[in-house]
Amino acid sequence: MPAWGAKDRRIGNNPLILAIPRKEGHIVVDVAMAQFSYGKIEECKFKKQQLPVPGGYDSKGNLTTDPAEIEKTWRVLPIGFWKGSGLSIALDLIAAVVSGGKSTHEVGKLGGDEYALSQIMIAIDPYRFSSPEFVEKTLNDTIEYIKASIPMSENGKIYYPGEIELMTRVDNLKNGIPVEVEIWEKIKSM
Repeated sequence: MPAWGAKDRRIGNNPLILAIPRKEGHIVVDVAMAQFSYGKIEECKFKKQQLPVPGGYDSKGNLTTDPAEIEKTWRVLPIGFWKGSGLSIALDLIAAVVSGGKSTHEVGKLGGDEYALSQIMIAIDPYRFSSPEFVEKTLNDTIEYIKASIPMSENGKIYYPGEIELMTRVDNLKNGIPVEVEIWEKIKSM
């Protein structure tokens, strides 16, 4: 994606994933550094839906919710504007220097496709610091407290990070994975 204030794409849409294991459903924050992942932009385009908030720029340089326009420019909007841009750059540099691997400037030399980039994964076992009872109680009490928030809309519901994905997984295991017909036809033709 473009660095904040730039037009051309020079930084990665580095994911930041934080996961906390929990018996009643893991808490998972999986975010791209763009307001929307490329997959979500494509999904909305196929469904002929607008994004709920601006997700990038059109060919005239205006912010837009139109996924087809964003795909034309691939100028996605960083989360938190300049903060997301800075976070993307920092994640890329930390991964590259800690691993001795490749940074985004090397991807530009390879033609722009994101592959063979450096990544860092850190796992911290909470049970090394606290008892399982304390961990589960803290997680469950906090989730209960957050879910008891007053919804913005009358029938709104508050979800914890990863809850919607868990419900989707359960549904997909029961009913199968929905696939866009056009994509399925491409897969079958391979």
